[in-house]
Amino acid sequence: MNDHFKTMRIHLIGTSVLAVYVLSIYFAGLRPVVIADQQLQQIASEGDWLQGMLPQMEQELAELQHQLQDKRSLLAEKYSVATPSDRPLIGLATELLQRHHIALVNLRETSNADGSASLALQVTAGYKNLIHLLYDLSRLDRPVRILSLSLAPEDDQAARFRAAVTLKFPVASVSPFAPPK
Repeated sequence: MNDHFKTMRIHLIGTSVLAVYVLSIYFAGLRPVVIADQQLQQIASEGDWLQGMLPQMEQELAELQHQLQDKRSLLAEKYSVATPSDRPLIGLATELLQRHHIALVNLRETSNADGSASLALQVTAGYKNLIHLLYDLSRLDRPVRILSLSLAPEDDQAARFRAAVTLKFPVASVSPFAPPK
């Protein structure tokens, strides 16, 4: 009986060690799985939150793009007056005069032998409108030179003026640094 008890005791100790070993492996393997599952659930909830924010962010992006386009067009209008090289000077002058509410009295275009062109304008306008016109002339993306400018008051209050302006548009030289067209 003593041998049987001794063998039983060895089997119980072995079974206990084996059970402890199996349980420790199970819990050692289970803990990382539980942590990974919690992290996965957290990532999934963050992903759902970001998906919920996506329509609002897209709407804000669209609004910002619209505002950016408005600002670009405002800057382009404010800092540059585009003048395509194939556009007639009379059309350009007419557009500038209309933009500043200046009445055209007379307009004469002449071409010179060197390829440059001149415009002689006679207009009636307020002083501020004439200043804005001259400012826009300085912002043209093609060279222009004011050859003459004369102002004469049209009434006793000097609210409106009759102006004669002669503009010269020299032939634009090709810069070696300019990109090819």
